Amino acid sequence: MLRFAHLLAAALVASAASAQTSTPVPVDRGDLAEILDSPILPPALDTALVFSNPHAFPVKAVCRGHDANGSEVGAAETAVPARGLRYVLASDFSNGTPFLGSVNCVLGAAMNASGFLLGGAAGVTDVPAHVRIPLRKDRDLTIVARFPVVATR
Repeated sequence: MLRFAHLLAAALVASAASAQTSTPVPVDRGDLAEILDSPILPPALDTALVFSNPHAFPVKAVCRGHDANGSEVGAAETAVPARGLRYVLASDFSNGTPFLGSVNCVLGAAMNASGFLLGGAAGVTDVPAHVRIPLRKDRDLTIVARFPVVATR
């Protein structure tokens, strides 16, 4: 029964991946001080998706945002320089339109991923981020960073 559930989940992910149509918007931000000193803190609310690259070569992240109903909101991409850091804001996916949902990113290589909720009553607080690094035996060798909760308003 467990194998059937895995196959069903894989089929749903594959069908969702084939339905993605948004062209990723290029984003190139690296200075986190820009966030902390920016006018978005409070009352605005946004989520920073932060990638740090431990490698001696640049790594690309292509991300797709989905609203609470699973519909694609938009896409963004960033190239993280060797041993560097870049971030994407949730508002990049929606052209500034408020949304609550999740983001999945396909990574060119394993990177560290962190999420931060910015603004509102919280000021700055971390949000979950998960990186799936496949095992050699896995059929799907795609490295994915998942941010299960992102918000912007």
